[in-house]
Amino acid sequence: MWKRRNAALNGLEDEIHDHLERETEINIARGMSPEEARRQARLAFGNVSLVQEDARAAWTWVWFEQMRQDLRFGARILTTSPGLSFTAAVLIALVIGINTTIFSMVNGLVTRPAPGVEAKGLVRIALADRPGAGFFSYPDYQDYAAQTTTLQSLTAFTNRRMTVASDRGSYAFNATAVDTNYFETVGMRVIKGRTFTVGEQSGDSSGLVAIISERAWQRHFDNADDIIGRAIAVNGQPATIVGVAPRDFRGTMLMEQSDVWLPLVAFWRLIAPQEMQRWLTDRAVQPVDLIGRLAPGKSVSEAQADFTTMQARLELSHPVERRSPVSVVRYSATAGGVIPAGAPAFMAIFSIVTLLTVLIVSANVANLMLGRAAARQRETAVRQSLGASRTRIIRLLFAEGLSISLVAWLAACVLTVWAARTIPRLMPESPLGNDPGLDFSPDWRVVGYAMLLAGIGTVAFTLAPAIRVWRQDPLSWLKAGEHSVAQGRSRLSNSLVILQLAFSVVLLTSAGLASRSASMMMVDLGFDPRNLLLMNVRTASSATSREASITLTDRLLERLRSLPHVRMASYLRNPPRREAVNTFGGRDFATVHIVDADYLEVLGLSPITGRLLTAEDRARSNAVAVINQNLADTLWPAQTAVGQRLSLGRDRQTVEVVGVVANAYVSGFNPERTEVRPQYIFVTEQPMFAGWARGDPIGPGEIFFQVRHEAGKFDAVAAAIGPALREVDSSVPIVFVRTMSAQLEGMTLTARMIARLLTIFSLVSLLIAAIGQYAVVAFSMRRRVREFGVRIALGASARQILAAVLREGFALTTVGLVAGLLLSLGVATAARGVLFGVTPTDPRTYGGVFMVLAVVALVACCLPARAATRVDPVQALRQE
Repeated sequence: MWKRRNAALNGLEDEIHDHLERETEINIARGMSPEEARRQARLAFGNVSLVQEDARAAWTWVWFEQMRQDLRFGARILTTSPGLSFTAAVLIALVIGINTTIFSMVNGLVTRPAPGVEAKGLVRIALADRPGAGFFSYPDYQDYAAQTTTLQSLTAFTNRRMTVASDRGSYAFNATAVDTNYFETVGMRVIKGRTFTVGEQSGDSSGLVAIISERAWQRHFDNADDIIGRAIAVNGQPATIVGVAPRDFRGTMLMEQSDVWLPLVAFWRLIAPQEMQRWLTDRAVQPVDLIGRLAPGKSVSEAQADFTTMQARLELSHPVERRSPVSVVRYSATAGGVIPAGAPAFMAIFSIVTLLTVLIVSANVANLMLGRAAARQRETAVRQSLGASRTRIIRLLFAEGLSISLVAWLAACVLTVWAARTIPRLMPESPLGNDPGLDFSPDWRVVGYAMLLAGIGTVAFTLAPAIRVWRQDPLSWLKAGEHSVAQGRSRLSNSLVILQLAFSVVLLTSAGLASRSASMMMVDLGFDPRNLLLMNVRTASSATSREASITLTDRLLERLRSLPHVRMASYLRNPPRREAVNTFGGRDFATVHIVDADYLEVLGLSPITGRLLTAEDRARSNAVAVINQNLADTLWPAQTAVGQRLSLGRDRQTVEVVGVVANAYVSGFNPERTEVRPQYIFVTEQPMFAGWARGDPIGPGEIFFQVRHEAGKFDAVAAAIGPALREVDSSVPIVFVRTMSAQLEGMTLTARMIARLLTIFSLVSLLIAAIGQYAVVAFSMRRRVREFGVRIALGASARQILAAVLREGFALTTVGLVAGLLLSLGVATAARGVLFGVTPTDPRTYGGVFMVLAVVALVACCLPARAATRVDPVQALRQE
């Protein structure tokens, strides 16, 4: 069709020429001269150009032709005004890029599945009123699976760290216990072997079986071909490997880094046989998480109605103290958790901020376009005088804006891809080394979001020039000289630059306060973390009783103390426990640390009063403890704590205080759970703990060793630890070995990540503000060419012109800084609760921000100001 239309249009001129030639020959035959015959033929035919246009209008789509012409003309701005186009495209690309980067990261957290999971049709069963705590009782799960009419499969799982031993050594693995239909439900297929069968669920008669990850296969089993059927031990229980999971599959939820999967009931039998029956039958106990796959043709809303009905039936048939309403949500790696629960509020705020930033940057670009339109008003007037309508001229302006936005959109997409890969590398590394495996790269949602922002920007920054053209009187500009320009100042432009500067102050001060707060989080811990190695091991597979656990720990400790370059060593048994502390005068809470007698000495803590713990304290019939000064001041203000007695926990075990040490953050400082006055109790493995109602904390579990070594010998000591521990017991796996400093830095990881992200985005905002201020000052200079010419003609020097321009630029800067200061104080005051060691009015932060913005403003104003001093007064006065 297009070829026939183009061929007809191209042949039209030949047809007209042939027609005129025939008419001319006829007129000559009638006796006319050749010149007169040709003239009469043309008169009879009419306006050739009009006939061609009428034919074109009849044979083509006029609106399409005009649109194509407008777009072709609009694209010329990229070559005819490269400076303006580049500046405008950079501004728009920056604001679109930074917003799409944030959107891409949120999109990756909220909507992306975990690697290796077939997400289509998968749903997460969560608790509607408790995001992040989506756990259910096993009997409820069985009823859901039996009664559901909307899911083709429903499966349960739970997580825990386990010890896996083979002939090559022992390793601490993150384990996931799953129902037998788990892998089928999540869409994962093993690369070797098979998945679990129904008969292997309990693990009693058929024996314990396991599936391991490809990473564990390669790293700990040397990629052995005979891995299927290989015998291992899980927490000391014999097991057989029956399958290998794909490389990218590490579990279904965020931060799940599983290396071994076990049948669910067999897993419970292994870790807590005395509790297994209660977990299997008690509906008040909620140990499992649920994921399901929709049946063909069923929707999430139908599944939600189905579970609501089943929940109501369970409330009637099996009432419990609290059964939360069920929420069925589309699956992602964070579905049902805190992140997606807070996503709507975050996205609402983010959308408002995004729209504001797009509009502000669009206003800055509009200033550039207004400056160009001011220089082209006579050209526009000539176009109108030649018959161009206002609508056609406005379409040309939108075509120019669309060309710039298209370039900016392409650049923003590239910037987003680069930022999504680069920003994670700029973040502080976690000492835990956990990689969630989420993909933050842009998908079609992000590309569409960037296109939407580009469209909004196109309309926003072409609106002001379009309004100017619509209101323009062509007659006055046709009478004006060739170089006429708009005169005066633009209050709108000035207001927009002030607003942009104010927002930059808010972002920069927020980033500054966050960075200062993060640096202040590196508090004085009260002990020296340098030359201190931290190691975590599991003894669950090697010790089966309290006595065996103590004996094994002592042997491991002695071996560590014998290593070269080791000065001292001690340990903390299992994570510290927060317990109620009762005295004759009142009740409080403290954190109980069960430690070796040398623990406080290894950390470098000396007694203020009394003494430290000794090895003999372990066998005392009357329990003794050392407390820190905070607890002593709380329980016995203005008294001597040594010799006093207190009781711990629900058992009210009596403990005598034998010493008080200085306050120290022995477990590190965690800004997310700040203890302004940490209260600690240090005890040894005394018999009093064996009968605790909450379970004996000295049983087999995890041990945290602290090794004080010679300066600069960490690598040597760390390399020697593994072989040394295997000499004592090859079945004891090492969970991690790291410096104490790295461990402590991990506790401030979130705060430092937020501070660094704010810094990155605030620097982009600063760049946008600088370009915006330059644009408005340059536009003002273009409007005031005649004014400068008159001043120079009347004797004003270049220095006076420069000073006048700089005064105006700095006036805008001052107003913007003051407005930003007021906004920043309000934002910082509202965020006072998340700041640590920094006030909302921190003078160092505000002084640094104001200095940076003042320098940026000076550079942004100087360039157009220098151009103003070079105005030729003769050319400027000729505009009149």
